[in-house]
Amino acid sequence: MILKQVLKILFLFFICLFHNCDLKAQQNEIEYRLETKWSVFWNSSYRLESNVLNKNKFTAKGIGIKLLKELSPSTGIEIKLSYRNWSDFRETIIPLTIGPSFTFFSNQNNAFMLRGGVGPHGILGNDYAGFFAGFEIGPEAHLKLGNNALIIALALAQSSSFHPSSFEYLDMNLGIRF
Repeated sequence: MILKQVLKILFLFFICLFHNCDLKAQQNEIEYRLETKWSVFWNSSYRLESNVLNKNKFTAKGIGIKLLKELSPSTGIEIKLSYRNWSDFRETIIPLTIGPSFTFFSNQNNAFMLRGGVGPHGILGNDYAGFFAGFEIGPEAHLKLGNNALIIALALAQSSSFHPSSFEYLDMNLGIRF
């Protein structure tokens, strides 16, 4: 089942990559300055599994930081580090993800992109604490505010992906890009 999810994600990224190659070929000759952008965000998460008994499924306790390096006007690579805690120390994860981002729509004030990433997810305080593989994928919107931008994002994420105790959650982000 996990293999099917990973294959669907890879298929989606290849579609995005070919879509962006076509967009890049259609651009005019205006020079575009590639940038490195930092973001700081607050995150909240909602656990999706139904076997969570007597525990909080929703948390608003989380923060994060993200670095985006643009490779072209429509593609980039992101590194995202965040922290989230559901109800107590045993429900704490610190995911680090690295992956591509693809811009589907962009104008002077707004941008809409699809981003994803894979990487180690640190899980603290339970019987099998350690680093496990994880991934996340989802849409992200940037609304320009002067020189900065407001970021609104939603992602499907899974921690401990290749472990019998894996769990999925929705990750919601609200932040500012510098």
